[in-house]
Amino acid sequence: MNIQKAKYEEEFEKYASRYDSSNPNIALKIKHMYEVEKIAYEIALRLNLGKEDREKAKFLGLYHDIGRFEQLSRFNTYDDSISIDHGDFGAEILLEGEYIKEVMPGLTDEEYDILIMAVKYHNKLKLPDALPNGNHYLCRIIRDADKIDIYRSMSEESVSDIFFDLTEEDCIISDEVEKAFYECQPISRKIVKTKADELVLTIAFSFDFNYHVSNDILLRKGYLKQFVSAFLNCKMVKKSNISSKILTLYDYLNEHLRNN
Repeated sequence: MNIQKAKYEEEFEKYASRYDSSNPNIALKIKHMYEVEKIAYEIALRLNLGKEDREKAKFLGLYHDIGRFEQLSRFNTYDDSISIDHGDFGAEILLEGEYIKEVMPGLTDEEYDILIMAVKYHNKLKLPDALPNGNHYLCRIIRDADKIDIYRSMSEESVSDIFFDLTEEDCIISDEVEKAFYECQPISRKIVKTKADELVLTIAFSFDFNYHVSNDILLRKGYLKQFVSAFLNCKMVKKSNISSKILTLYDYLNEHLRNN
């Protein structure tokens, strides 16, 4: 394989430039993708993967959310449940006209299939039991890297109000969501009833980490603490009685991350 280093980065810049980066939602997503590129590379490096796999991990960091731009443009939302599944749509974009081969030249068909699958499944509750090429490590790396930076991106001061604007009715953590959390498993959106439930679902992302190095990166960067602090600082949360629950969830997850 002969990868033209940074070719995919140049092409990503061209693609992203089609959209208005003065829009906070677009700017948020562009920064997220660059940050996930760095994190995916760090995970691959710490797993002692070779140069080619490290480049693939960086590629996935930049392109895993490629479907988000057009999703926002068409539907004015990043909510998959009321628009499109951005993982599926991202895979379609990369396949259209063999775009992936243009931005990441020189791979085998099997390698392209793995990258497409990694984009397609990065946002699903879990990976399928049997992917066509198995549960490939690149699929796992991008899922971990994405989740790590989601904590940071959602609690950035410039956009945190979007995610942490709770009403009084939102400030309830349902029993079903709390129970699922303490089972140390990713939480299905099907059982989410309130905005607080949705934020607990996000806290639980890291139960789904595939690699111990991902736990370490998240703890070192402090993004989980940053996210929980933003949650606790919501005006309505401060007025409610769920703060102690949130702190207990946070302490429980911190202990889990340090011991797994």
